Amino acid sequence: MVYKIKRFLTVLFLFAFITPAALCADTEGTHDDAEALKDKSIESASVSPFGRTLFYVHGNIGSADAEKRAENISQNIRKLKNDILFRPSLLRISAEDGTLDIFYMGNVIAGTTEKEAKIEGTTKEDLARSRLNIIASAVEKERSGNIRAIVAKQAALFLLIFALAYFAIKYLNVLYRYVIRLTSREKNDAGKAISSIVSVSKQVKFFTVVLNVLRVSILVFVLYVFFLLLLSVFPATKWAADTLLSYIAIPLKNALIAIWNYLPNLFAIAVILFLARIVDKFLKLIAERVEKGSIKINNFHEEWALPTYHLIRIVLVIFVFIFVFPLLPNSNSAVFKGISVFIGVLLSLGSTSIINNIVSGFVITYMRPFSVGDRIKMGEHFGDVIEKSSLVTRIKTIKNEIITIPNSNIMTASTINYTHSAKDYGLILTGDITIGYDIPWRKVHALLAEAAKNTPYVMKDREPTVFQTALDDTSVRYQLQVYTDDATKMLQIESGLKQNMLDVFFREGIEIMSPVVNAHRNGTEKAIPKEYLKPEDYNAKPVVVEVKENK
Repeated sequence: MVYKIKRFLTVLFLFAFITPAALCADTEGTHDDAEALKDKSIESASVSPFGRTLFYVHGNIGSADAEKRAENISQNIRKLKNDILFRPSLLRISAEDGTLDIFYMGNVIAGTTEKEAKIEGTTKEDLARSRLNIIASAVEKERSGNIRAIVAKQAALFLLIFALAYFAIKYLNVLYRYVIRLTSREKNDAGKAISSIVSVSKQVKFFTVVLNVLRVSILVFVLYVFFLLLLSVFPATKWAADTLLSYIAIPLKNALIAIWNYLPNLFAIAVILFLARIVDKFLKLIAERVEKGSIKINNFHEEWALPTYHLIRIVLVIFVFIFVFPLLPNSNSAVFKGISVFIGVLLSLGSTSIINNIVSGFVITYMRPFSVGDRIKMGEHFGDVIEKSSLVTRIKTIKNEIITIPNSNIMTASTINYTHSAKDYGLILTGDITIGYDIPWRKVHALLAEAAKNTPYVMKDREPTVFQTALDDTSVRYQLQVYTDDATKMLQIESGLKQNMLDVFFREGIEIMSPVVNAHRNGTEKAIPKEYLKPEDYNAKPVVVEVKENK
């Protein structure tokens, strides 16, 4: 009985002792289970570069989840296997932004976080070191079995790239020599036209220099590309290839992005220029039709057509510039604005006289003081207008001298337009003559009218006019006026008029008192040619000398 009581007390004691422990154990188990459930909420993925799991990664790093991280790490480990220069001692651990990263020759292989270390039940440093050893052992093990295949594959790629580079350079030189031979062959029509300006030897020399520059540029580019390919063959040097490629790829990418972003503005500029071109063509067509007389506009002269078109075209260009300028790249930059202001200042300071001549040219056009082909007198210059431009006017004199006159000078000079006067009113040409008082003025008028009618290019429907312009001491001065509608025959008319005046007066035996009879002439004979003298009617007056004696 006593034995049973002791046994009962012992069981009761053990139950009392074990129950709190069991409760605590249950509580601790519940806590551990909660932690386990909490850990199970973190995503994990296995790193299996060679078909077997090397280790697990847990959670995200940045935007990469566990699956993505495991895939990237596996790919990095396979690259290490393919590197024939792989050395485990080159694997390094470095702290980057709260993680411990495993590096090989500057390339990140795997990263370790503090959260992963807690899940694995170790420190972050120990976990990173453990992963480094696992990676090194796995790569060494894989390489020991197929190192020869890796070496053979990389050697074959190296030889293939080298061969491609060799043939690329070889045939580039062949193409260069072929093009050089083409330049030495017989020139075509275009080449002959250029030869009239630049000699053939200089053309060939220039073309050769351009080809050499192009050849060297392509050669450098080919060598650069093949050098990058050679570096890319070996994983240990791939980082160098990526770095060298970035020197070209990044600027090229930025340029392409900038071009792509600029396409809307470029399209807008193209549309503006296209519309401006259509308007310009339409205005030019209208101006040409008006100039030819196909289109008539009231109170608008035909010679105004092209100058007006040029004025409108200038306004059109200004508006196009206003619309296009904001669409140009970097048009709002300070440098662009500074250059624009600098160019504007240069133009304003250096083109004052040019602008003055251009404005004067337009004013002259609309004033219409003369046209091309008109015979004019401008200051001391006399001749025919052969050219009118925005800056200058050119005149050809009767001696075939070409005189260039700035339009600004024409604005301040007086101009006589003989052509317009001849066509609109009839140009008056004059001939002056002096006749003695012994000849009746009516006879002189009749003889001068006869001389005018015998002169070519004189208007026959308009009667000549004779005026007595002066009564001199020894003679009467007469002026004959005739009309012509052809200003280009001015010199011929004036010369013919004087010739006929001499003929009619010599025929009538009338002495022309020019030059004036002076003190050395005794007046015994008339001053006319011998063939006009009539011996039967003419007796020279004797010289009478009276001698008086002194008393």
